[in-house]
Amino acid sequence: MPTLKILGAVLVLCVTALSAYRTTRLERARLATLDAWLSLLYFVRGQIDCFARPLDEILLYADKSVLEALGCCTAVPHLSTLLESSRERLDSETLHILKDLLGELGSTYREEQVRRCDYYLKLLQAQRERISAQLPARIKLCVTLHLCLALGAAVVLW
Repeated sequence: MPTLKILGAVLVLCVTALSAYRTTRLERARLATLDAWLSLLYFVRGQIDCFARPLDEILLYADKSVLEALGCCTAVPHLSTLLESSRERLDSETLHILKDLLGELGSTYREEQVRRCDYYLKLLQAQRERISAQLPARIKLCVTLHLCLALGAAVVLW
């Protein structure tokens, strides 16, 4: 009987450690997704400023690794589908900023588009710095809560 209790406690600890690992990966994926959006939007801004290309054409020349990081699964990507595919890895404030940017992009003259891109890129860069600063504390909190929950469950089941 004690062997089963020990085995059960070890199993609970292992499952909780796996859950903590997945949560940590999700937190890091949020930052990586925001980095990919920043990279893509800097590229879009440069293409609008230098070549005045339309959005659909700009995305054809975008770096494929950045598009894959955003969840692109089509040969001809669109910004709205990229936003939908990366929605679950973005926090609500970043998602709101990106929706506003995508709503305005392509609807004004080139100079105004470049100014709007600069404005939203500054907002997203501030978001990135905030998320990056909070990342170690969030990871530590997630791991601590998961392990405390596992130890508590093991004690209760003992």
